[in-house]
Amino acid sequence: MRQLIVLIIYIGLGSGLGLAQTAVPAPQKTNPKDENINLKAQSYSEHLNDLRNRFQANQVSPEETERFTVRGIQKVEDFADYIGIIGNSSYDDALRKQAASMLENLFVDDEREIEFPFRLGKSRRGKGEDTYSVSSFVNALLKVERGKVKVSIRNIEVDKPLKWKQNPETLMGAYEGVLYCELVTEVDMAGSRSTVRVVKQRINLRLEKRTKRFGDMEQKVWEVLLGDME
Repeated sequence: MRQLIVLIIYIGLGSGLGLAQTAVPAPQKTNPKDENINLKAQSYSEHLNDLRNRFQANQVSPEETERFTVRGIQKVEDFADYIGIIGNSSYDDALRKQAASMLENLFVDDEREIEFPFRLGKSRRGKGEDTYSVSSFVNALLKVERGKVKVSIRNIEVDKPLKWKQNPETLMGAYEGVLYCELVTEVDMAGSRSTVRVVKQRINLRLEKRTKRFGDMEQKVWEVLLGDME
């Protein structure tokens, strides 16, 4: 009888211990690295959405127009850099043509006018002898042989900030502004002395919506472009 009682007590204690062990789940540990990755992914996604909303908006805030003006100034500097490549006959033809294409893409279209302080091939009739369309200017630079044309930009300033202008007939519009700078041009051709000219240049800016392709999708986004340079 005593042995039976002891056995029942032992079994009861054993069963109780087993239930106690399975009733309390093991605590789950979180990985700090995973949390950081999730936070960064969320921040990146929010940043992309913010950029998308700003570039696709129907109007541009004053703060954004200032940023686009800065980008316009950068494009003027790019313009000078591309001339140094296109107008240098020592560079590879493929490189010069690539720079020519990139220069054309800086402008609203290839019929914008560029007034240049040197005569480079055939200029536009009825204009100053050194006034070219963007396309004819690029072609003239590509024809430079045994020499180079260099341009640098000095003292660039904003004369008129970007402001909205609408055509009353078409109801189409864009933001327009004006920059001024000193254009320092050096022409160094074989058989002649290097010549440097400094002129004050007026540069028109235009901020408008352009269709851009992102993978398989097309979106209209704001882009600042160069207009006539005179």
